[in-house]
Amino acid sequence: MVLWGNGKTLFRAHPGIYGSLQFNPSASGSARFSPLLDASGTVIPTLYAGTTLECALMETIFHDVPFVAGAKMVSKATHLAGKVYTQLTLTRDLNLIELSAISLRKLGISRKRAD
Repeated sequence: MVLWGNGKTLFRAHPGIYGSLQFNPSASGSARFSPLLDASGTVIPTLYAGTTLECALMETIFHDVPFVAGAKMVSKATHLAGKVYTQLTLTRDLNLIELSAISLRKLGISRKRAD
């Protein structure tokens, strides 16, 4: 566990149907850590955030844009409609777990998404 965050600002890019502090309880996520399921298959609500707005946008809105040279096209209807961004300032430290490749490997978890 790592303590981090008191006084720091986080940014979220998320569906507008969720409040600024509301964790996403949906099972329809398509990200590396969403949806998360517990041992019984129940969804563990998630909240994606980054230390910059650019980070938050890259991990959500632009997550599936190919990382290759050249022009990129993003559909407003698919990627932007109904999305909002939130800026959060933390008032206490959070208990975080490290999800680096080394830490995941020690846990026997791959960084690859299981489809």
